[in-house]
Amino acid sequence: MWIPANDGAARGRRQVARGGYRTKWDALAAERRFLIELEDGAMTPTEPVGPTVGEFLVEWLVSSEPTRRPTTSVSYERCVRDHVIPHLGAVRLRDLAPEHVRSWQAVLLRKPRRFRHGPLSTTTVRYCHRLLRRALQDALRWDLVDRNVCDAVVAPRRADTEMSVWSPPDVRRFLAFVAGDRLAAMWRLFLVTGMRRGEVAGLRWIDVDLEAGQLSVQHTRVLVYSAPRISEPKTKRSRRAIALDAGTVAALRAHRERQDTERDYAQDVWIESGYVFVKEDGNPLDPDRISHLFRVTVNAAGLPKIRLHDMRHTAASLALAMGIHPKVVSSVSVTRRSRSLSTPTATSRPACKRTRLRASARSSTSSTPGLTRRSDART
Repeated sequence: MWIPANDGAARGRRQVARGGYRTKWDALAAERRFLIELEDGAMTPTEPVGPTVGEFLVEWLVSSEPTRRPTTSVSYERCVRDHVIPHLGAVRLRDLAPEHVRSWQAVLLRKPRRFRHGPLSTTTVRYCHRLLRRALQDALRWDLVDRNVCDAVVAPRRADTEMSVWSPPDVRRFLAFVAGDRLAAMWRLFLVTGMRRGEVAGLRWIDVDLEAGQLSVQHTRVLVYSAPRISEPKTKRSRRAIALDAGTVAALRAHRERQDTERDYAQDVWIESGYVFVKEDGNPLDPDRISHLFRVTVNAAGLPKIRLHDMRHTAASLALAMGIHPKVVSSVSVTRRSRSLSTPTATSRPACKRTRLRASARSSTSSTPGLTRRSDART
């Protein structure tokens, strides 16, 4: 709103802004209270008005939460709490200038990581920049600011880092090593289909048709503030059908038989969750538990260390190496930096080539000297 300037020097009027209201009626009620206090002399126009960047971001996180996935909300909150508010939180939203943002980015690029050596990556700083820009875009739409100052600041350039993937010999060594693992079918599924961690964790037996040799991704199992939660697939294209080669079908059949044996042994202790990959008591595996088991298995196998998500990149690399056309790979599931192998039911050639890869893996097991199988990776 515009109010008269009354500081003894300035003349005319000046604009005063306040934000953070959930509805238009809340804002109108606050405006009436402000005008009454101003008329009674309880407030002067020279007092600082309008929310700070920190106050606005806290309100923005709450009001915009329904528009985001739960995992994204957790990531946004951590970014605001750890990287934005400590440096920009005290600045008035209307006083925020491009100089503030540039200085903030410079500080983040020198800020040490919490659990790793070295400063924050440019990817993290770019993520925080996008978050702040998105929040300020809403502030602009709500007339809390006159412009989005992030538009005047260039985000740090993404670092060119080489993607970590396993070579075909590494894949064969890994598959041979986990052949006796109770979760061998899960590790195979990661490498053959390129499914995401949450998709594998959320896979249920009702989503698997072994007779038809396919499975469908209907939902994911994610962690929100360390609590497991069922969520929608990451994108619309993520809800898909995936063809399975004969070797993977056989592995899932053996896995189901093992699970039936564990159910009979546990008896009353068993929890019928309906998930494909579970603990010995029937409870579904949490995504973080899967990542932990993967790190332990890779270390025990003596293979190059990669992230669990890099199995998705490895699956894409294997698909291209087997001669699957890039159009087939990219038409099903594409990430920004890699293509994953998730072949639709109608595509039979990739499934056949995956079968040949699995046959190659089986034939190489006996020829690998010093290879030991790991059967004690318990959940």
